[in-house]
Amino acid sequence: LGSANANFVAGKTYAEVLQRLVNTVAWGQSDGPNHFGWIYDLNDSNSADGSTLGWALLGLEIAQAAGATIPAELKTRLATMLTAALNTDGTLDYFADGNPASDNSVNVAKTGTALQGLAFTGVASSDPRVVAAVAYVTRNWSAKVDTGQTFDCTGGTPTRFNKGCGYAMFNVFKGLRLNGIQTLPGIG
Repeated sequence: LGSANANFVAGKTYAEVLQRLVNTVAWGQSDGPNHFGWIYDLNDSNSADGSTLGWALLGLEIAQAAGATIPAELKTRLATMLTAALNTDGTLDYFADGNPASDNSVNVAKTGTALQGLAFTGVASSDPRVVAAVAYVTRNWSAKVDTGQTFDCTGGTPTRFNKGCGYAMFNVFKGLRLNGIQTLPGIG
């Protein structure tokens, strides 16, 4: 850190620095009601991004495991965002549209992020939203062609949407793990 920024952490414990980071991420949640997530800028009042959500959740999950306090309002607002962004088929919208019958730029990677968010907000793995998300991942995991997904991991040939794509694999693994799901039916 440059000397101008050193005062932010000078003399602070790791726990204090971690809590300040959590507080920043909490403050950085977008304003809603459909947008209580995160996007590329902190505290963007106009939007929430279903893919950016995963990175905020990763930091929050780790911080919570390390003993940081997650503000209750953050989880309440996140649950509201998930309600606005989750679709009846288990997918997560790129931009929450409040319409569960309308997919908005969905894919397996964001569905893994949805599973993480549901677990983080205390939703049981037997909840219909979790069940639908797991079913979507199961149906689309081995896709070798575009099945309506809007994300191509490699951007070239061979096209990889999920299996073999670190981004999708990481998000799905985290989502399944946090929900206590060990295997997907029919997936080798």
